[in-house]
Amino acid sequence: LMGTLRGVVKKVATSDFVNAKTRGIIAIKLDEGDRLVSACLTTGKDEVVLITRQGQALRMTEEDVRVMGRASRGVTGIKLANGDELTAMLRVVPDERMLVLSEYGFGKRVDFDNFSPHGRATHGQMIYNPEDRTGELVGAITVGEQHEVVVITSQGKTLKFAADTVSVQGKGAK
Repeated sequence: LMGTLRGVVKKVATSDFVNAKTRGIIAIKLDEGDRLVSACLTTGKDEVVLITRQGQALRMTEEDVRVMGRASRGVTGIKLANGDELTAMLRVVPDERMLVLSEYGFGKRVDFDNFSPHGRATHGQMIYNPEDRTGELVGAITVGEQHEVVVITSQGKTLKFAADTVSVQGKGAK
């Protein structure tokens, strides 16, 4: 399952990539100004969460997206507000949580269970409320209690920390 900056999702069977050449093959047709943000290997029956820069999250089942050919565009995954963009697409993993990070270094862990599945092409639910102090969301990953995370800034500084040192908060908390 692939997700683009403009909220488009596309499902392609892995068998379509069996004959991939070293120079690559087309995986998705992108609209002008769009780019691939996330790609998740899924089973065909998984759920994913689409997360936007302005703090919306849509949990949906991948069965809502039909399998398409490699050269097709895809379909609307999440309906974006003006100026919003998809920042991450995460596969729902039992016993793990989402870790969301803002552009000014704020982060929190959020349970997948805080979000009920909805149909694609909807706005989703609030996962984060961006403010001038925190900035918009720039990343999200799935983490377990035992995982360690490495964050790299745009200037190349790195920070390593244990995932369980970031507090678990509700979807409306900062």
